[in-house]
Amino acid sequence: MKSLKRQLKDLRSAATPSRSFKRALWMQLKEEMESTSPARVVSRGFRFALAGTLVVAFVFLSGVGTYAYASPTVGDGNVLFPVKRGIEEIQGVAMKFGPEGKEKYNEFLQERRVLEVEAVQEELEEMKVRFEDMHEKRLQRAAQHFDIDVEELRELKQNDELKRERLKQFRERQRPVFERLVEQSR
Repeated sequence: MKSLKRQLKDLRSAATPSRSFKRALWMQLKEEMESTSPARVVSRGFRFALAGTLVVAFVFLSGVGTYAYASPTVGDGNVLFPVKRGIEEIQGVAMKFGPEGKEKYNEFLQERRVLEVEAVQEELEEMKVRFEDMHEKRLQRAAQHFDIDVEELRELKQNDELKRERLKQFRERQRPVFERLVEQSR
């Protein structure tokens, strides 16, 4: 009598389908698959284009995330703020283990918000300086237009009587120009 090990081995080889049966089965499956769904042929160029597009998209999105996280100017109200908060939340999951971790995470967030507020304040200061420069240039152009200096224009802004007098003088100087334009247009 055969040993149990040998009997199991023989049983296993008898239960395994033959090579010819496997080949025939694969051929039949292949025919059925081709008849039910046509084979999708994707060109190599399309594959390279798709891979390139995915790489560019990944680089772009990782760059946007990096910028949003690193920049203190990305704050509440900014389009990228949800991206920044999402990254901070992911970082917070790693930091929040234990009471010390939670405290450390809260301190981290407070420091980041303080940096954001400082960045906004700096930006506002820069905007204020740019606005003042722009305002000064406009005052100079207006003064030049009215043939007066900037200080006199500032006085006009505050003194209504002086303003009316200067406008009357300006209209008198410009009247011949307007009359000539009207005559030319006829």
